[in-house]
Amino acid sequence: MPKNAPNGSFESLAVRGSAVIAVGSIWDPAANGPEHALVTKSDLNLAPKTSREWGVGDATEEWFNDVVLDSKGNVYITGDQWLDGTRGYDKAVTMKLSPGLGKILWKATYLPTSRDAEGWYIARDSLGNVYVSGVKEDAAALEDFLTIKYSPSGARKWLKTWSGGGPDDDEPNGMVLGTKGGVFVGGQPTGKGDISQAALLKYQR
Repeated sequence: MPKNAPNGSFESLAVRGSAVIAVGSIWDPAANGPEHALVTKSDLNLAPKTSREWGVGDATEEWFNDVVLDSKGNVYITGDQWLDGTRGYDKAVTMKLSPGLGKILWKATYLPTSRDAEGWYIARDSLGNVYVSGVKEDAAALEDFLTIKYSPSGARKWLKTWSGGGPDDDEPNGMVLGTKGGVFVGGQPTGKGDISQAALLKYQR
């Protein structure tokens, strides 16, 4: 890689039909610039079709963490936006993009009054509802499980948080939708005594 070339990282990818979508971030260390969210589209032979950066030209930092596609090729992404300035916290960002990535069909954000929120995993059901799992910081700056449901138009339907009750972070490691209406989240919380645990949560859609 040339010395002044941007750095980049992919966090997740999805394949459906003839499309391969990868999401992550890109940044230019030579310019000491902020991190921008990145989404790329390739064919099944990985020939590039198009790409898009989000956040170019602003003072914030953004990155995409997960992606899913629908049958029409629309792209659903979740991630984070780092807010620059005196507050300096993350907000969770979820978007629906057109198949060609050129149009944002809807965008939803969540910024709690306490501290940070981040979107880590995303799923979509057969009715078009979108589910996001990630973390939300409490007032003590400890991470709790965060799960959000959005309608097909991007309206927030419900939001759930959960803590293991211990003095350390609680982080999800995956989310799947069940065939009978369940939203299943698994991860690693800490319980009392700072004991690391394995936890499975189920929410009704």
